[in-house]
Amino acid sequence: MVASTRQKRQPFLFATLAGTILLLSIDLLLPFNRDNEIFQSMAMDLVRFGRLPYLGSWAHDFPGTIYAHWLSITIFGNSELGFRLFDLSLHLAMAWMFYSLVCRWLAPRTALLAVMLYMLHYISDGFVLAGQRDEFALFFMLLGTVLILETTGEQRWKYLTGFGAGIALTMMFTFRATYGTFPLVGLAFLQFSIRNKAALSISFMMGSACVLLALFIPYFLQTGGMEQVYLATIRYNLDIYGGIRSPVSVLTHTLLAQKLFLVSGLLGILFLLIPSLRRLAQGRNIWGDIPTLTIQHRVLFTGYTFCGLISLLVMGKYMIYHFEPLILILAPFAAVGLESLLYAIPGRIMKVAMIAVLVVYSGLRVYPIFLVQPFVHDLMIGQPIAIAQNEIIPEPGFRRDVDAEVASYIERTAPSGERIECATLSAGIRWRSARMCVTRYTTFYALTMRTPGGHYTPFQIDWRKAYIDSLRSAKPYYIVIGNGPDEIMDWVHEPPTKSIHEIPGFDSMIVPHYRIDTAIGGYDILKRRD
Repeated sequence: MVASTRQKRQPFLFATLAGTILLLSIDLLLPFNRDNEIFQSMAMDLVRFGRLPYLGSWAHDFPGTIYAHWLSITIFGNSELGFRLFDLSLHLAMAWMFYSLVCRWLAPRTALLAVMLYMLHYISDGFVLAGQRDEFALFFMLLGTVLILETTGEQRWKYLTGFGAGIALTMMFTFRATYGTFPLVGLAFLQFSIRNKAALSISFMMGSACVLLALFIPYFLQTGGMEQVYLATIRYNLDIYGGIRSPVSVLTHTLLAQKLFLVSGLLGILFLLIPSLRRLAQGRNIWGDIPTLTIQHRVLFTGYTFCGLISLLVMGKYMIYHFEPLILILAPFAAVGLESLLYAIPGRIMKVAMIAVLVVYSGLRVYPIFLVQPFVHDLMIGQPIAIAQNEIIPEPGFRRDVDAEVASYIERTAPSGERIECATLSAGIRWRSARMCVTRYTTFYALTMRTPGGHYTPFQIDWRKAYIDSLRSAKPYYIVIGNGPDEIMDWVHEPPTKSIHEIPGFDSMIVPHYRIDTAIGGYDILKRRD
């Protein structure tokens, strides 16, 4: 029976993996987005110089994404293509796990459609969504779910899978602090085990403890390490970043952009819950008998949904990647909705017409066809990637070729071993250059982003003083200052070329020791007077 079930699922699994590769192949051509660059730079600081996040580099996010980039660099090297290969590999694993999970309750064909819908959603926003920390968190959400469901059987290794589930679900917290409630759902799931729930809970909590110890022990061993982790990831978010809330119009815009998934998902829920609708598609092998969810399953899926909603509301920014846990949960319902609608429509011609409409709509309105067109055009003139990657970034002064030119200029002209400093909002120069920066501030947000009341916090005042002290003592060979880009200045309202002069002591340090060397794109480069 088990062998027969596996044999029936196998072709659909192969189709799932092949479809994932096909849909996400455009991902390999995408440049880094601004978040990708920050994490890649921090990972390179860790790889090249052993500089721990928050002590040797800076972001206000939890460090899981930095270690994901570190792993990508270790396997595929320091490049955009290397990271995209890593991302594609990750999504192939996610496709396999998601397909296997959905097959527990729905037909393999429906599971295939659910995975394809999610992958279509993932690539729909192009490089905005590609490689975001929420995708790494979802990998561990799927892995944790696969493992924790194995604890319901009689396997001898179920305590080991409980331990692994604790590790996986707690890893979500390392990518986004608001995902810290997901491990509690796993623990609640285990409380409804028929037997050995105490032992399973202990094994789960031991897995969670291992993640937290591995995350924080390096900082306990450094003087002031935990304080800097606290200031960057907790206080900065509470006092500054967390105080920024997006208007309801942003939420509305994001939801409308996902209308295919929302409408089909709602339709799937209605088909599952309303018997009269369900009878329209009965006998079509979408679900066979309606799957009976145990109380454990209900706790798990309801808990995940509430955790996703809590995370979304606490952050209050309504960016597309903040919806990822909810979109993943909705995908199987969307598959049921579309397939049920197809079978409910009478007549072969009408069914074919509906499929054609969905394919055309998905290809022209959901899939990022706007990315494909410039790549095809540039392929015809012999430059298939470089031009198109630049065109994705709206401001010419901050495109990838400008960052690469600045990094190349530094490598050509700065003496070997000389350090530099990048006073920039983006981190494209830092990760491309092999030079060590004298301060830890990967992005200038740390020093210039104010509280909602327009003030700097006491710890920011300390950071600004330490920043100038570091420049005075180290005297970097070059100081690169960015005058934008405007696309990511919503949070700071003024470019570093202006805000850096407002840091007490900067001008008095610069005037006698530095001169303007050159300007490349949107960057001014100051050179030390030797």
